[in-house]
Amino acid sequence: MRANLVGFTPGVRTAWHSHALGQPLYIVEGIALVHGAAPNRFMIHLALWETAHATWLEHVADDNYHNPRFGTRARP
Repeated sequence: MRANLVGFTPGVRTAWHSHALGQPLYIVEGIALVHGAAPNRFMIHLALWETAHATWLEHVADDNYHNPRFGTRARP
């Protein structure tokens, strides 16, 4: 099992991706949107995974990032 504490500055997001065995994320600070931080808040999450392999796709587009269908996850 691997663990990383990952920080995002406001509005930053990564690319769509998946991990072969999944990847639980625990938001420890801020607000998370689709693969990144909310536009006006820093976000830190603890990521856990069992294999180093990930399938990377395109970066999250603005229309997906701002779409409420994807929801948010927040921690004070």
